[in-house]
Amino acid sequence: YVGVRPRRPDGRFDADYALYSIGDLSLGRINTPGVSADRDAVSLRTVTDDAVFLNQSASGWALEQRGRRWTAVGGEAFVLDNAAAFT
Repeated sequence: YVGVRPRRPDGRFDADYALYSIGDLSLGRINTPGVSADRDAVSLRTVTDDAVFLNQSASGWALEQRGRRWTAVGGEAFVLDNAAAFT
């Protein structure tokens, strides 16, 4: 993830990544292990990114972004704005 800081308890972060070009659009697919991650003010300043992520996980997870806590149910897709901080 651009500017996203995953927490890796064992120091590993096994992930698969693919990027597809569709005209002026780039579509990336990232398959990662379930870990907590942050995008903070420092990351926003130093690694700008206007990407939008469509997150989906087999298990439920939660996110805080734009002053609100969001909870996704397992299997549910969630749109994440990478131009805004989150935890």
